[in-house]
Amino acid sequence: MELDQAVTYLPGVGAKNSERLAKLGLFTVRDLLYYYPRDHIDYARQVPIRSLVAGETVTLVATVQRCTCFNSPRNSKLAIFEVVVRDGSGQLKLSRFYAGTRYRNRGWQEQQKRLYPPGAVVAASGLVKESKYGVTLDDPQIEVIDHSGASIDSMKVGRVVPVYPLTEGVPADVVRKAVVAALPAVSQLVEPLPEMVRSHYNLIDLQERSPTSTTHQTAKPSIGRGIG
Repeated sequence: MELDQAVTYLPGVGAKNSERLAKLGLFTVRDLLYYYPRDHIDYARQVPIRSLVAGETVTLVATVQRCTCFNSPRNSKLAIFEVVVRDGSGQLKLSRFYAGTRYRNRGWQEQQKRLYPPGAVVAASGLVKESKYGVTLDDPQIEVIDHSGASIDSMKVGRVVPVYPLTEGVPADVVRKAVVAALPAVSQLVEPLPEMVRSHYNLIDLQERSPTSTTHQTAKPSIGRGIG
């Protein structure tokens, strides 16, 4: 892999996603490595349901009790996904809302329900919010894992998630996956500052500043499918 290689040829990118990345000015591997996140969301902290506190970003691991997906009775353009989960400390209802005609299709809704059958173990990450119905996760990221003790291997659940500047038509996951695919080329980056200058001002070198250590650290394998 070369720094000036077109993003089209990166694993998992392809022509369609390269067109999306071009909207952000990302044409080469080098562009991706210098495209730093504007923020991070910390989903690395795992807590039981009973310990959820409004305002915190967390991850919980629980077992699916039931899952439903249906059209909103109040909004003709909205579909609602709900899954009730339970761990050893309590029960929680998680909801996601989808606007668009294709989400009102019964086939799509039944597919979502099949992904989360009763008894499946899921990891869910999000910002804890409180309403008149109690606490829940706001717009949670949910993925199925092997079992309650399994490690979480995900781009957006149970980890520090990078938040990139985006534009319309460019999903966050497209950018995250492209950056991960470009990471092997980090070793080719040339440090522009001499070691004396970096030492004097206590600066890390360019390769450490690249999105390798905290934003895209590799997790242990376990997760297979998810919603997000």
